[in-house]
Amino acid sequence: MPEFEFVVVGQPTSINTKGKGRPQKKKRDNWQDNVKNAARKVIPPPATLLPVEVSISTYFTRQPVDVDNVLKDIMDAMNGVAYNDDKQVYKVTSERIYLKTLDSHSVFSPLLGAHIAKSPEFVHIRLFWSEEGVL
Repeated sequence: MPEFEFVVVGQPTSINTKGKGRPQKKKRDNWQDNVKNAARKVIPPPATLLPVEVSISTYFTRQPVDVDNVLKDIMDAMNGVAYNDDKQVYKVTSERIYLKTLDSHSVFSPLLGAHIAKSPEFVHIRLFWSEEGVL
């Protein structure tokens, strides 16, 4: 089963972020561009047609965003990049992790470990493709 992971530095935008109009739209557009660019660096085109599972972990030190509200912008940004259509996604998990509570003896992937050591807030995204997934 192919697997890819990438990190997007910064706090994710939320579908329920307060504020309306151009500044809020620009902030969300910038975040989605960051997600697309990060995905393009690790996921080779063309995206597969296989069913995909997505895991989203938001690491934070300040006020966390709701785990369900960050999904829309991230999933929309990966549409056409990580997968051809979001109908391919059969499972999504989302969690938030307070960086100060992590155990220094925990084992992380090299990518995740590097960001835990240097980034105050970021999102770690993993994608798993499977022929067993249900579409």
